[in-house]
Amino acid sequence: MPGSHRQARISVRTPVSTPQDSPGKPRWVDRHQSLAAALIVMFSMFSPAIDLRPKPLLPARYEMAEPSDPPDLGPDLSMEDTVAKSETAAVTKAGETAPFVPANPHPFRSAEARKRYLALYDARAQLWPVPSQTQMVSGAYGQTFVRISGPADAPPLVLLHGISSNSLAWLPNVEALSVHYRVYAVDHIFDFGRSIYTRPLRSADDHLAWLDELFNTLGLNGAVRLVGLSYGGWLAARYALHAPERVAGLAMLAPVCTVRPLAPGWMARAILCALPHPWFARNFLRWLLPDLAARGGPPGSSFNDTLREALAAMRAFKSRRLVPANVLSDVELSAIKMPALFMVGVNEKIYSPQKACERLTEVAPQIRTRLLPDCGHDLSVVQAALVNREVVGFFDALQSGKPT
Repeated sequence: MPGSHRQARISVRTPVSTPQDSPGKPRWVDRHQSLAAALIVMFSMFSPAIDLRPKPLLPARYEMAEPSDPPDLGPDLSMEDTVAKSETAAVTKAGETAPFVPANPHPFRSAEARKRYLALYDARAQLWPVPSQTQMVSGAYGQTFVRISGPADAPPLVLLHGISSNSLAWLPNVEALSVHYRVYAVDHIFDFGRSIYTRPLRSADDHLAWLDELFNTLGLNGAVRLVGLSYGGWLAARYALHAPERVAGLAMLAPVCTVRPLAPGWMARAILCALPHPWFARNFLRWLLPDLAARGGPPGSSFNDTLREALAAMRAFKSRRLVPANVLSDVELSAIKMPALFMVGVNEKIYSPQKACERLTEVAPQIRTRLLPDCGHDLSVVQAALVNREVVGFFDALQSGKPT
C-alpha cells in the first residue's frame, strides 16, 4: 500500500540513537565539538610555544608536565664544545660582538633559518639603549644567553620575558631599571632567542632547577629582585615560592594564569594561529595588543616589530612544548611573603584584570596591586614610563625599608 511505503521511508531516515548519544543533543553540536578538537590538536602540533594536548590548562590543584620531544642534537654540539667556545662579549650602545654559534643548527630548523632569525635578532639588539655585556651560561639544560646592564655594584634585578619572546622584550624598560640595578635580562632557555637547550624542560620543577643553576653560576645567591612579564610573571611567582630566601622582591606584570585562568576568547583566537598564514597571527596580536597596534611603540618594540619577530621565530625554530602555566591556589598566593607587586592593564585580554586584582585583595592582601590605564598585555611597552616608575619605586621602597 502507498501509505506503508511512505512509513517505511520515514523509518529509514529517522536517526537511530545509541547509548553514547547525549539525550536531546543536536548532531551539529557533535560536529562543532569535533571541529574544535581538531583545531586544538592542529594548533598544538604546529605551535612552537604552547601544547594543549591532551587537555587544556589545569586549575591550581593540578600540574601537568607534558613530555617533550628530545632535542635533535648532532655530534658537533657537545656541551664541552659549546662551553669552551662560548664567550663573554663587551656590548656598547653602538653594537655587540655575537657569541659563538655552533655548527649544528639546533634549536633552529636549519642553518639558513638560524642565519635569518639571528640577523633580525642582532639588528634589534643594536637598539639596546645602555652599555651592557652578554654571557652564555652553561648548565644541565644547555646554554642560557644573558644580557647584563647597570652598575656592577648595584643590587641584582632579573628580567624574565613572556612566551614566544626573548630578552629584547625589555628594550623600553632596561634604561630606567639599569640606573638603579644590575639588570640580568634572560633569554628563556626553552623559548626563542640565543639560548640553546640540550635537554627539554618538561615540568615546572625543571624551570625552577634551571633558574637555580643559572642564579648560582651568575653569583646571584640572595636578595634578587625578580620581574616577570606574562609567562615570565608566572615563572617568577613559582620561583618566589620555590626559593623565597633568594628573592628580595617580586614584580609580576600581567602574569599568564597565576591569579586567573585564561579567558576562552584567548584560547579560541590562539588556536587559529596554527593556520599557516600570517593574517591569523596578525589578527591575534591586534586583538591581544590593541593599544600597541593603535598607538605604536618605540623602535624595536612597535606592533610591526613584534609581529615581524613572532612570524620569523615561528618559521625559524623547531617545534617545542612549553610547560603550561597554572593558576596558583589561595594557599600558594598567601604564601608569597616577600614584598610583591602585581600590575595589569585595564584592557588586558587574557583574563579579567579587575577580577584578578579582586582575588589578590581577598586571598593575598600582602601583594600590592596596580591597575594601569590605557594598556593591556602590552603594558611594558605602551605604558613603559609608568611601569618603570612603579617597579623602581616599589623596589626602592623595599631597599630603604619603607612600606610598599
